[in-house]
Amino acid sequence: MSGPGPIPPQRAGDLVDAASAPAETRRLLTDWAASFAAPDGTWNPAMLEWATKALADGRFIGRLWVGPGGDEAVGLAIGLPPGEVGGRVEVVSLDEGFRHPAALATFLRRLDAPDAFGPLVELPDRPRTVDAASYEPVTRSLGLVPVERIDMRYPPERPRLVIAPDPTTRLRNARAEDLEGIAALTVRAYGDNPVDTALFRRSRDPMTDARVGTAAIFGTAVGAWLSSASFVIEHAGSLVGATLVNEHGGALITQVMVDPSARGRGHASRLIAASIAALRHEGRDDIRLVVTRTNRRAERLYLHLGFVPDPSTSGANWIHAGRLGLTPKDLEGN
Repeated sequence: MSGPGPIPPQRAGDLVDAASAPAETRRLLTDWAASFAAPDGTWNPAMLEWATKALADGRFIGRLWVGPGGDEAVGLAIGLPPGEVGGRVEVVSLDEGFRHPAALATFLRRLDAPDAFGPLVELPDRPRTVDAASYEPVTRSLGLVPVERIDMRYPPERPRLVIAPDPTTRLRNARAEDLEGIAALTVRAYGDNPVDTALFRRSRDPMTDARVGTAAIFGTAVGAWLSSASFVIEHAGSLVGATLVNEHGGALITQVMVDPSARGRGHASRLIAASIAALRHEGRDDIRLVVTRTNRRAERLYLHLGFVPDPSTSGANWIHAGRLGLTPKDLEGN
């Protein structure tokens, strides 16, 4: 065993609470963030800034993987502890020298254990520092499959979207008191979209997840909620559609949803047009949304409205289809 190091002496291969060794956590997280650097060497420090604050106020949930010396970390995982359906890891980083398939497999299988994040139902896309030929076989050996997601941006030079109003409905800004109605709408709107539902499932009760997710959007977990650019459509006193927008590296249209009973009437287009108009009125041209590639119906709509895919943001969430109750047909998309 080596002398005093950045973390209290442990056995090699142990996992320790990342908050117990903030310097090692920041070091590995900095390496992870720097791997996303642009060609000019610049990179977004947002995750590192968030982690530093979370470490300071006790909100950080992560595990450090102890290296051979027993007092230094060679791996970092950040995520959510297991919910009713399993745990999710959002960041995986390995130190140089531990990015080969054998070390990666050992680390991920360790994270799949009950005292870590296991049983795992989600891993992030391949870390930039890990070769694709290493990552895919290891993740598949754990029973995970990739679900591709991509950013789509509304180009600043595009003209304003003009969508005819529907005189039988009311379009208005979303309000904080709409939380329960929007949560219920979420359950209805995503009821026939099992893959997107699985990506955010933590509870076995869809309404519980919808309430938690909507509260996160209305709060600051996703980034500041932009109520001025978030809209709902009402019909006969009920919410039948909504767009929710957050500040998240620009203006992110976080949710676009329409009740299945109200589809085919142009509501999604009206909502998106209203959000874009409100953002442009505020001088915002950095407008984007994220689409799951299995949701072909939504992707076709966004392309039709003028959104452009950003290939540089293409990535995958690796999910455990079996643990999330997904079938091969679900993964084919619609």
